[in-house]
Amino acid sequence: MTKRLQKKNQGINLHLDFHLNVYIEYERTEIIRV
Repeated sequence: MTKRLQKKNQGINLHLDFHLNVYIEYERTEIIRV
């Protein structure tokens, strides 16, 4: 694997992690609100 491709995959993983964390936080606040 090339360095550039590795860096791209790392960026995608970070992006997915970020969205997953936001989703989890949102779900948590929804549960508390109900």
